[in-house]
Amino acid sequence: NHQPFLIFKFFIAGEVLIMVTPDKLFGGVLLGINLLAFWYYGKDKQNAIRKRRRTPEKFLLLIALAGGAFGALFGMLFFHHKTRHRKFRILLPLFALLWSVIIWFLYFQSLV
Repeated sequence: NHQPFLIFKFFIAGEVLIMVTPDKLFGGVLLGINLLAFWYYGKDKQNAIRKRRRTPEKFLLLIALAGGAFGALFGMLFFHHKTRHRKFRILLPLFALLWSVIIWFLYFQSLV
C-alpha cells in the first residue's frame, strides 16, 4: 500500500506551494529559461558538428531576449558556438545587460 507515501508527497507539494513567492517564481522561471538557452546552444553546436538539423538563429536569439541571455551567452562561449557571428557577439551581451537592468530594477523596486 503506497498511501503513506502519497500523503507525504502531498504534504511536501503543499509546503512548496506555500513557500513560492512571486520573486522566487520569477527567479525560478528565469533560471529555467537560462538553463534551456544553454542547452539549446550546446545542442545546436552538437547538431552542427554532426551535420544534423539545426536550431534556427532567430530562435536562439529569441530565447536569449526572452530571459535566457546569461545562459545563451555562457553557452556561446562555453561551446564556442556562434562566436564568429557578429549579431550574436553584439546582441547577446546587450540582452544580458538588458536583463541585468531589469533584474536590478525589480529587486530594488521591491525594497522600497
